[in-house]
Amino acid sequence: MRLTSAVYSNLNYKWGKNGGPKSFWGKVTLWTVTVAGSLVGFKYYKAQMYAGLGCLWVVPWMSSQSLLLSGLL
Repeated sequence: MRLTSAVYSNLNYKWGKNGGPKSFWGKVTLWTVTVAGSLVGFKYYKAQMYAGLGCLWVVPWMSSQSLLLSGLL
């Protein structure tokens, strides 16, 4: 999980500087992380472990929303 978080953090930094994912595979990566984070986050929520939900729900969904609102989709 740490490696995945490090890769996604680097991608978010790159996308923040360049205006978001522009390639097809960058967009697939973003949506995959969003869906996977939602599913894993639901397990954390059911176990009442709320500390990790910011990383699993908030950040990926905000990135996906900004992609939708920017018109890059």
